[in-house]
Amino acid sequence: MRESRDQDGGATVAPPLWTSAYRRSLIADFCIFGGAQALLPIIPLYVYALEASDITVGITAGVFMGVAVVLRPFTGWLVDAYGRRLILVASAVLFALAGLGLPLWSAILPLIFFRFLQGIAWSAVVTASTTLQADVIPAARRGEGIGYVSSVRNLASAIAPAAALFIAGKLEIIYALWFVIAIGVLGAAAVFFVRETYVRPTSLPLFRWHRLIEKSALAPAFVSAAMMFVFGGIVTFVPLDAQRRSIGDPALFFLVFSLMLMVIRPLAGRWSDTISNRGIIIIPGLLCIAGAVWVLAAFENTWTLTFVAILWALGFGSVQPLVRSLVLERSPAERWGAANATMLTCMDMGLALGPPVLGYVASNWSYPVMYAVSALPLLVCIAGMVLGVFKPWKVSK
Repeated sequence: MRESRDQDGGATVAPPLWTSAYRRSLIADFCIFGGAQALLPIIPLYVYALEASDITVGITAGVFMGVAVVLRPFTGWLVDAYGRRLILVASAVLFALAGLGLPLWSAILPLIFFRFLQGIAWSAVVTASTTLQADVIPAARRGEGIGYVSSVRNLASAIAPAAALFIAGKLEIIYALWFVIAIGVLGAAAVFFVRETYVRPTSLPLFRWHRLIEKSALAPAFVSAAMMFVFGGIVTFVPLDAQRRSIGDPALFFLVFSLMLMVIRPLAGRWSDTISNRGIIIIPGLLCIAGAVWVLAAFENTWTLTFVAILWALGFGSVQPLVRSLVLERSPAERWGAANATMLTCMDMGLALGPPVLGYVASNWSYPVMYAVSALPLLVCIAGMVLGVFKPWKVSK
């Protein structure tokens, strides 16, 4: 078991991380995120199989994330008011039931409706799961615990879509859809075994519009949004760029990136638990991400994508767990639902804005210019922290 030092320099035993509640939350997370992420590539294929147009494919894909982004702040308030587990169970069950409707009513309008319902459920299930895990992770090991959570979600997001696409390639798309739905049902079953430690308020707090956003979470959430802005552009345009320039294999790029994230996130989180000035990690991490896109802009070699994957994973994997930790450390526990919803909403907005904004830059100039421009939000964050405009690392140990 890990040891830490108290203020007098004496050794104290760190509280356990791998409790039953924590392990069960990770298992549920793996199933929930695996099912949701696997639907992202399968739904467009399924819609095409129904002989729909490109516009319909876009609407079907967009309605899911659009609804999730709009409703996320409201689900944060619900999680704080009614408890984490209740909202998690209800939203996971809704996601699974709506998923069952996808193959049973094989028509476009029902398909869009069920994806709309899944968007509602997704806005709640991520907020509830993230907040419940924050409750069960000891404060002294928060960075490490969140690092493992991120790694599990990353693993699920890599395995489940790959398995679904493999089934779709070997069999028919409908079998892949049923496979993904089965994962969602398994996730809905798993959440019933998740334990909650949060004590709900004795009386329901009054709804107020200003309580949908947790102001203390805005600074670290902005850092997260800047990273997701870059992320959205990279994952969208790197495969296309690889067809035009000799920069390497995009499949290897995503494989290296995913594997490195799984290793870096817990290590960076564990290190962050021992320091109070998180800028020691955040600023170099953001510079690594900026450096990765600048390498993409400047170099055209067969090793470019592999080197960028390593550099990008180093930065992204180091900063992301810290941002999530800071969101919790800067807000009271009874507002963690709203704080997480604020962070997740900013992340979604960054992810949504990245592809269209950077796509406009690429279409009017070039891919290298687009990569260079994508780093601007990161530089704004770094400048803000260095100049003291905002301090997302300011915590007390």
